[in-house]
Amino acid sequence: MERPGFRGKVVLVLGASGGIGAALVHRLLASGAQVIAAARSPERLAMLAREVEESAQLLTCPVDVRDPQQVADLLSQVWERTGRIDLAIYCAGIEYLGPLKTIGSAELEEMMATNFYGLFFLLQQLLPLMEQQREKGTIVSVSSPMARLAFPWASAYAASKAAGDALLTGLRRECRRSGVRLLTIYPGPTATGAGQQLPPERLPRWHEHGQKMEAGRCAELLLRAVAAGQTQRALTRSLRLLFLLERWLPSLSERICAGMPV
Repeated sequence: MERPGFRGKVVLVLGASGGIGAALVHRLLASGAQVIAAARSPERLAMLAREVEESAQLLTCPVDVRDPQQVADLLSQVWERTGRIDLAIYCAGIEYLGPLKTIGSAELEEMMATNFYGLFFLLQQLLPLMEQQREKGTIVSVSSPMARLAFPWASAYAASKAAGDALLTGLRRECRRSGVRLLTIYPGPTATGAGQQLPPERLPRWHEHGQKMEAGRCAELLLRAVAAGQTQRALTRSLRLLFLLERWLPSLSERICAGMPV
């Protein structure tokens, strides 16, 4: 289905090599957008390009979001090529789960560097560029329900995503007159392969149980949320209910979250 709101737009997707990010690239190209797909793996980006038959509307850019200079070089390359960025979606993320004692320092550093620092570097360098545009752009952080609900065995991961949430909230207030939109979107359980790098004994049962939506469906709902322009949006009804419980019945929310099976 064509989405006129994205036709002709310049869209940057970070973390585009798989999962939700790759699904977003497919749907944005189908909508007529010009897409810059950025990710750490050149091989997976090449595979993505083959999947869309080397579309002329797709530019792939290997980048490590943990390196501020690589982020700066990416934005410079895109700006030189297009002269604007209408929409940037930050999907890059890494998830290490398990009891706190099992989270190694290298895992913690990788989560903070990917889930928070990369987002920080993008915002710090892209906001001034978008503020120069005649039509101001939109920056989207694809967060996680764990940033607000923090189930057992997800405490460190939750902290890394919550840091990104706080950054977006503060910047929305700081830049409220700039015209640039800053959105936080919570996908809910999605079949992306996240956590597959972990040994089975570190995967909580709540992570594997229950129905997960396909990445393509998640991308579809995410783009609808972007078009609607809500500053914060949970993509599933069950997740919205949990967020309401967290706000209005915190004691019940605490019992539900603490009782998730590990």
